[in-house]
Amino acid sequence: MRNPIQLLRKQTGFTLIEMVVVVAILGIILGIAAPWMQSYILNQRVRNASFDLTSDLLLARAEATKRNADVLMTATGGSWQNGWTISAGGVALKQRQSIRDLAITATGGTTVTFRHNGRLSGNAQQFDLNSTDSSAGITPRKLCVGTSGKVSSEC
Repeated sequence: MRNPIQLLRKQTGFTLIEMVVVVAILGIILGIAAPWMQSYILNQRVRNASFDLTSDLLLARAEATKRNADVLMTATGGSWQNGWTISAGGVALKQRQSIRDLAITATGGTTVTFRHNGRLSGNAQQFDLNSTDSSAGITPRKLCVGTSGKVSSEC
């Protein structure tokens, strides 16, 4: 009869063949998942940017009614994809930095002005958000600001 301690020593660890098989399976899984993850990350970036833009538009509207004064939301450098600044009376209230790999276009120009009553000064605005990467499967988003000042994703 063999000693039980010798049997335990013999059964420890993995063989080289087992390790190679596991690494090969992981490589195949990662090779399949990588393109999907890139698409997922780009979709999330567009989605998060639409949430940021919505919250900042709502903040500008709320500040206009709170201060009983006009509040401007202006695109940085003349382009919304470079970020934007919310200001009232020449004082910057909030500044948003640019978002990588994202295109934001607006139909109403580079400034959104909320009047003291929360309504827009001028025509309704529409923002289109999309990834600059032309990969398939990226879902663009739209935001609309009506003349009443209401922000909606249903244009």
